[in-house]
Parts: sequence; structure tokens; C-alpha cells
Amino acid sequence: MCTKKIIINYIVYFLNMKNKLISFILLFCFLLGLKFFFLPIYAPFDIKLREFLFKLHTPSSASEAVVIIDIDSKTLETLGQWPFSRLKFSQVLYNLSAAGAGIIGVDIVFSSEDRTSPHQMAKSLNIQGDFQNSDEVFANIISNTPTILGYYYDFQASSTQSPPSSPAIFTKVNFSNQNTLRQASGVIGNIEPIKSAAYSSGFFNVLGLQTGLVDKVELLLNYEGQVYPALAFEMVRIASQSNTVNLFYNASGLEGIGLETGDIKTDIHSGINLNYRGPAHSYKYISFLDIYTKNFNPKEVEGKFVLIGTSDLGLHDILPSLYDAGLPGVEVHATIIDNLLNNDYLYTPSYHELIEVLLLIFYTLILGLIYNLISARMSLVFSILIFFSSLYLNYWLMFSLNQIYNFFLPLLALVLSTLMFSFQAYQREQKQKSLIKNSFSKKVSADVVEELLHQDINTLKSQKKEISIFFSDIRNFTKISERLEDPQRLIRFLNAYLEPMSEEIIEAKGTIDKFIGDAIMAYWNAPLDLDKHADIAVKCAIKQLQLLKELNVSLQEEFNEKIEIGIGINTNEVIVAEIGSIGRSDYTVIGDAVNLASRCEGLCKFYGVQLIITQYTRAQLSEKFLLRELDTIKVVGKEKPVTIFEVIYDEKRIPVNEIKVYEKALSSYKKGHFQEALKGFEELRSSSSLLYTIYIQRCQDYIKNPPLHFDAVYEATQK
Repeated sequence: MCTKKIIINYIVYFLNMKNKLISFILLFCFLLGLKFFFLPIYAPFDIKLREFLFKLHTPSSASEAVVIIDIDSKTLETLGQWPFSRLKFSQVLYNLSAAGAGIIGVDIVFSSEDRTSPHQMAKSLNIQGDFQNSDEVFANIISNTPTILGYYYDFQASSTQSPPSSPAIFTKVNFSNQNTLRQASGVIGNIEPIKSAAYSSGFFNVLGLQTGLVDKVELLLNYEGQVYPALAFEMVRIASQSNTVNLFYNASGLEGIGLETGDIKTDIHSGINLNYRGPAHSYKYISFLDIYTKNFNPKEVEGKFVLIGTSDLGLHDILPSLYDAGLPGVEVHATIIDNLLNNDYLYTPSYHELIEVLLLIFYTLILGLIYNLISARMSLVFSILIFFSSLYLNYWLMFSLNQIYNFFLPLLALVLSTLMFSFQAYQREQKQKSLIKNSFSKKVSADVVEELLHQDINTLKSQKKEISIFFSDIRNFTKISERLEDPQRLIRFLNAYLEPMSEEIIEAKGTIDKFIGDAIMAYWNAPLDLDKHADIAVKCAIKQLQLLKELNVSLQEEFNEKIEIGIGINTNEVIVAEIGSIGRSDYTVIGDAVNLASRCEGLCKFYGVQLIITQYTRAQLSEKFLLRELDTIKVVGKEKPVTIFEVIYDEKRIPVNEIKVYEKALSSYKKGHFQEALKGFEELRSSSSLLYTIYIQRCQDYIKNPPLHFDAVYEATQK
């Protein structure tokens, strides 16, 4: 039964929440569409986020196993106009090989004959003879050195050139026609005999520029149905002695590349994200000229990966990276080699889209639910905490697990969700303020209204709360209204009474619930918490009775009428809530405690007193009041008896000795000693109190007809 109730409560809660959640659902759908259909729009922002995290990160030191031979400005100034003679390249390759270079990668394509070659010059001048062919010399050097040539793929136009050779064997694992490698249309390669002289070659296209920065590179691509490696990857493959390269596929496409030294995790296009070691020139650079002139230490290149490229701006091989807007292209290849050797490249897992969608769900739908359970201020603090936690999570995934996810969209979702909830909270706050003004402007003081406007929005939510309930009513008002006759005069008379009484309640920080004809219903401790609310309610009732004496003087003069009232107060837990229809509602209190307070007011006439409180109110009093126990009674409609007390606000009206005699007689009565009790009550008969008459009659009845079981509980027969 309990479980069923919990389920029902959740269903009701969700139905109440659905309108608030619709906006978060729409936001989720919008961001989901943006993710899958508008990548070019948000991708640059994701790169910027990654760039920011890279700048916070202290990069690892560049590998000493990678060296760059730089065709720098010094080289160009000394060796002459570019491109210079292949004989100079031959000399550099020879010197590097002689120094023990482990493997040499050339980030240059030799796509035309050497114009400085004697053979080519004689040919262009139509001179017959056997002249030196520098391209053949260069090819011969290449074939005798550990040199890997570079070349370039074209993705726009096709070409008639034959594809370069690669000794690697690519084996596809779990392949079922998931061709996700990029397809090249043409190739711009090295001329013969240079191309055939090299043991292997690799393309040096940088395929990660779609976002404007080189943050990702692809290690393989497809050309004419065959797989071909990138220059840096091919150098690592050869160094690892991996004759066979395994290509691992899943349902989405490529997910990794296997070498003898281990597997490389990639995206479906064979892409990895570069883990840069810093800005430009993070690696060891040696001038091409110094190698050419043998002005270098052979140990600087011995057994190392050597890349020949350029950092000169005039040769147009400068690329933007996450660290540097002017990174030499050759350093991209150096970074690839470094990352693959140290296995700390960054990659996008094959399941990244699932994770990113789950993040979007959390940052929209789940946060939408959470926000509606907490205050607007807490939601802002929570959002800030989540924002920086997400940044840290992104940072940790990148630099601890080497995984790349798109965190820009989730963070955008977080910001938009927070703004959306803040707007909703603002709307609710304005509605709440309007509700407060409409509901309480005539019920409480202006100070209380102002305080309510600055309270949390949950202040007026339905809740159980202990309050002190007050009812007052004019005695014999029907006869008064008959005597006054004129309706206008009657209303003036009634307002002359209600206005000062209402002011007393409002001044005492009470809430006027309603006027029921000549009756007033009020309460304390709602909607705002009020310490000692029972004391305040009783003191307010006493002030009203004292004020009534003065008021009766003016009423007698103007209307020739006097007013007598009865007041009942009860303190207990009730439900406080906005109750009514959509178009008409009121903030009020409901519960048995309210009905009991009303019954107490009605009993004032029965016992001939002016102010009755219940045992529950008495228990909450912290200040001293002169109280007289009246009775233990079962009010109409209730089985549980309650003890009621009269609050004696005028001690002169009832002498202390009289109270002592009464309490002694009441004690005897409650013990069932009716003769003794009767004697005490008859002693007080001269005071003409209706209360004593009631007990005298009861004692006489019980003496005549002794009860079998006496519990001293009187059962009321009328309200």
C-alpha cells in the first residue's frame, strides 16, 4: 500500500511538472539536432574549448627521439633560390645516414625534374652529351639510406599518376564493407626514378583543418581501393618492424590500427587528436645548412627519427595549432611520431556519440527535474558547480585517459538550461508576488506582505504546519440586526466593530482568514513563521476584549447598542494552502484544529465566558496567563475529549479566592465526589456565574442518578 502511494505521488508530481519540463525537452531536441546535423556551426567552439584546456595544461616534454632538419632562412640565404639542387639533398641524406640516423622522413614532394641538373639544363638547351642527372644521383642516395619519401593526395581532381608503393600489408579485421576511410581522387607524387628508389613513402596531407586548427590528423586513407599510410605513421610502422598492419572494425567503421608494438585507437576515419608538446620549436631543430656542411654533432641524429622540412614562412608550410598560430607543418609530423611512440595521443572513442547524448540528457532533462526541486539560488550555485566540474571532467578525460569528447554542446546545454530555469523562476516569482499581494494585502500588515515578497517561493506551498487559530463572534447579533433595521446603519455598526478588531490582529502579525458575517477567523504562524504564536494569539484576544469596553462606549452613543463577543483559540497542526478553483482561490487553513477552535468560540456562550483556549494552546504558552479550567468535553462531531480553559484577562472580575474555591470543587467533581463538589459550587452561587450553575446542576443530577463509570467528560450536544 505504501509503495502504491509513493508511485501515485510521483505520477502526480510528474503531471504537475510536465509543463515546466516541456521547455527542457524542446531544448534537448534542439541541441540533439544541432549535434547531428550542424557540426560546422558548433565544431569551432568545441575546438576553442579544447584550446583553452591545452593552455591550462602543462605539456609533456618533446621526445628526444625526434629531430627536425629545418630548411630555414639561413639555409635559403646560403644555398640559393628554392628549390635548390637535388645534389644538395643528396649530400644531406648521405650525411644523415653516415651519422647513424635511424629513419629519415622527407616532408617534401619532388614532383618535377631538377631544373639545376646538368642533364636537364643540357636537355633544355638541346645540347647532346652524357651529362650528370642529379635526380638519378638523388635516387641512388635514397635507395642506400633509410629514407621515407612524402607525397600529396588531391581530393578534388583525379590524376594519371600511379599510386606510390607501400610494403605494408593491411589486414581488415571484422570488416563488412564499412569503408569509412577518406577517399582520395588523385595523387601528386615523386617523379621516377626518385619514387621507385625509396623503400616506402607516406602522404603528408594534414586532414584536420576542417575546424581551422590542426588538432586532428588521419593516419590512413583510401586511394583506388587500396589503403595508404601517412608519412609519420609509416615511419613508426617501419621502426616497429610491423610488416602487417591490422585494421580493426566495428559496426560503425574503423576503431583502431594494430602494430607489433601495440594497438592505436582511432576514430572511424583513422583519426587521432594530437597531444601537442607546446608551441612551435618544441622539438630539436638542426639547420639543413649545418647538416649539408657537416657542422653538427652526429649524436644529435644517431638512431633517431629525422624529419626534413621547413619553418620558413616563404615556403608556405605553416599551420595553426592549439598552441601556436604559426606551427611549421613538419612539426605536426614530429608530434604524430612522438604521440605514437609514447602512446599518449588523444582519440575519440567509437562510443563518443552515446556519451555525448547522455550528457545532453543530463544537462537538459535531468537538470530540469533537479532545478524544480531546489530554489533558484541553489540552482545557480549548482549550475556553477556543475560547469566547473564539467570543465575538470573534460580536462581529466583529455589528459588522463587521452579521450576526446564534444563538451561544448553539454556546457551550452547547461548554460541554456540554467538561463531557462532562471527565466521560469523569475516568472514564477512575479506570479508569486502577484498572488501574495492579491491574497494577503487585506489579510496581514504591509510589513508582513513586504516580508512575504522577499521569502523563498516555497513559502506558500501546501504544507502541514502548527498554527494558532482564532475565532470570534458577536453574541445575539441577530437581535441587534433586527433592532437596527436600516441595512446601511447595520453595516456601519458592524464595520465600526470589525475594523478595530482587524487592526489588532494585523498589528499582532496575525493573518485574517475571513469574515463570516459578524465572525472573524484568523491565525498566527502562517504564512510566515512566528515564534510564540500561541502567546501572541492569546494576548491579541485579550487586547480585543479590553478594546471592546472602550468601543462599546462609542457604539452606545451612536447606535444605542453594546457588543459582547466570544473568542475561541486552538493551537495544533493544520494544512495551509492555496485552495479553490483556477479562477478563484484563497490562501487558507483546513483541518480538525480549525473546527475545534470554532467549537471553542461557540462554547463561550454555553459557559458564560468570553475567551476559551484548548489544552493544546495552553501547552504552547510560554508566558504567564491567569487560566481557569472549564471542562473536559467532547465537542460535536469528535470522539476525542479536550480540556478547555478560560483566559481571565481582568483579575478584578474574578477574585483569586473564588478561583481557588472553584478549582477545589472542580477537583472533587472530577474525582466523582459530587456531594463535596456541590458544596463548593453552591458556595460560589452568589457570583451569578453561569459556569457554577452548570456544575451545580450536574452534581445534583449525578447525586440523584449515580453513573456506573464516571470519566468527568462532558459530551456537547450543540455547536
